[in-house]
Amino acid sequence: GGIVGQVKYNSSVLNNINNGTVTSKSYGAGGIIATLETSEGLSKISGNVNNGAVQGEQKWIGGILAICNTSQNVISLEVSNNINNGNVGTEKGAFRVAGIIGNCNGATVVFNNINRGNIDGYGNMTAAESYGAGGIVGTKGGRVYIYNCFNSGNVKSKNFAGGIVG
Repeated sequence: GGIVGQVKYNSSVLNNINNGTVTSKSYGAGGIIATLETSEGLSKISGNVNNGAVQGEQKWIGGILAICNTSQNVISLEVSNNINNGNVGTEKGAFRVAGIIGNCNGATVVFNNINRGNIDGYGNMTAAESYGAGGIVGTKGGRVYIYNCFNSGNVKSKNFAGGIVG
């Protein structure tokens, strides 16, 4: 991640700015955070801004957060008031790619986020490999609540592309 590589359990990442390019040759590239895991308490990601390009060669690429794994039973992550201005994706293509969260698993609330960057999950991957590109969230599993988010970036994927959720 542009600010943090990995966040675990009942943590907050607040009011940070990344202006640099973030690149991963494997999994998990995030403009602010690469990976977040939590099942205890409430973790918050809020008020962060990513202005740099976020590039990855496989999966889980997000302008703010690449991947989150949270509790399936109680809301344990709140992602709010973040802005992504950077382009997300690669020429080679990627899946589970988005302006705010590339892949979100578990009970999470996502609100008041803005994506202005272009999202490219297409590249030169085969159709089976390229899926889940979204302006806000690329793919989601479990109870993910998304509201009052805005996307103005272009979103490309061979399968499952959406302005808000892929």
